[in-house]
Amino acid sequence: MTEKSPLPQDFRDVEQNSIVGQASRGENLTHYVLAERMMQVEADLIKQELMDPKDPPNTLIYMLEGGFRGFHKMTGGELWQEWKDGAEDQWYIMYDDKQLPWEIYDEDPLADPEEKTPIFQDARDHHLINKDPGRMIGKKK
Repeated sequence: MTEKSPLPQDFRDVEQNSIVGQASRGENLTHYVLAERMMQVEADLIKQELMDPKDPPNTLIYMLEGGFRGFHKMTGGELWQEWKDGAEDQWYIMYDDKQLPWEIYDEDPLADPEEKTPIFQDARDHHLINKDPGRMIGKKK
């Protein structure tokens, strides 16, 4: 008989290095980088709630009582929806103000400004499939 894991189920539907979407500032975000950014936003929210003596830390309570699956185990669509539902704006505010709870992931495009390569470098590359934003696959016409 197989023992059931007590860990929340992993619903991730893409590879960790697959691009989930392009942020409002133009970076191509992989599933892993997006999950890392979401963790920073959520950690900051929990910290703020814990410092407020008037209200309970609702985010932390929600996570503990429901067995929060975690951002790294979400589908790309779920992760992107969370990002676009306000986390993106909050993350950039914290980033610009140098208030992130920890350093950004070393593979985050903003860790190295030279890595902000768009999926399609120009209109001539529209026919190319790009699984790695650092290089183009195929030949230019």
